[in-house]
Amino acid sequence: FVPDAQLRRRVWRLTLAAIVMGALMFVLNDLFLPYTLGTGLVRWGAMIVLVATGGLVYAIACFLLRAYRPADLRAMLRRDRANGAS
Repeated sequence: FVPDAQLRRRVWRLTLAAIVMGALMFVLNDLFLPYTLGTGLVRWGAMIVLVATGGLVYAIACFLLRAYRPADLRAMLRRDRANGAS
């Protein structure tokens, strides 16, 4: 694996976005602790909310820190359509 120039430029922003997500998840962990120790359905629901929140926070942080730009997302979607992916 050899990182390209684009990855080398963005790696610190991606790392910072991961740190932001981790910090928020650390705080949310205490708030969700009673639910993650609950019954099966409650525990599953809490974990789904935590994972979805983490993903959303990471995506927002990536865009705010300009690790990704909206144009990058559009280019990825265009490439998938051109390759016949759904």
